[in-house]
Amino acid sequence: MFLQNFNQIQPDFFTESWSLSIEEFAYIIGPLLLLIIGYVFKSINKYTFLTITLIVILFGVINRYYFHNSIINSIVEDNSWSKSLRKVVVYRIDSIYYGFIGAYFAYYFAKHWNRLKNMFSVLGVLMFFSIHTFILIQKIEPSVDSFFFNNIYLPLLALSILLFFPLFSTWKNGNIFKSIITKISIWSYSIYLINYSIVLLTLNHFIDVGKLNIILKVIVLIAFWTITFVASYLLYSKFEKPMMNFRDSKLITNRFNKK
Repeated sequence: MFLQNFNQIQPDFFTESWSLSIEEFAYIIGPLLLLIIGYVFKSINKYTFLTITLIVILFGVINRYYFHNSIINSIVEDNSWSKSLRKVVVYRIDSIYYGFIGAYFAYYFAKHWNRLKNMFSVLGVLMFFSIHTFILIQKIEPSVDSFFFNNIYLPLLALSILLFFPLFSTWKNGNIFKSIITKISIWSYSIYLINYSIVLLTLNHFIDVGKLNIILKVIVLIAFWTITFVASYLLYSKFEKPMMNFRDSKLITNRFNKK
């Protein structure tokens, strides 16, 4: 039911499932609210969609502020910020809805979306690197600077990524960067499932990276990425893609249509 991290700490088992829960509830709650409003008021429009999107974002912001003032005081683990806030549905559901804002403006303001794409992408780059440069220089940590990470970092990070959407969504076919990004995107779910629990933890089990010199660390990093991409490609091509083809096959479609 995707409830393992709805309003509580993400468990250690299958840690990758945290984002699946956020996605599922995001894709359910938005349309459900639209249906309810449409039923009550007998009509909905584009502003209803935008209003609901902003309400859900505000819901996430308020919950994180509540977390900072009420819950964080009782948490002492160094990695608690990630498990207790970053990976919890009620605190992160707004992250998906920044993409909803992008979809809204791409659809209703397509001319401006395309015309301002370069300016937005530059702003996105500046915002993204400025945030992380500030964190690096100031040596900010979630366990110490909780207000910054709880209430400022996550929204700014989402907005910086959103600013790339106009450029990426208007790239033409034949663009080498689009080809590379599209290919990685196709494999991304397999990469997501494999890179940490299977590849990284396995390497950590056999190799103490902290004791290696810089050259060996680079070699381990290259090995990590190589194993991750090869295994992800195999998982996608041998399992995920065949399963999706089977799902979309006429045989399955016809069976559902008959029922």
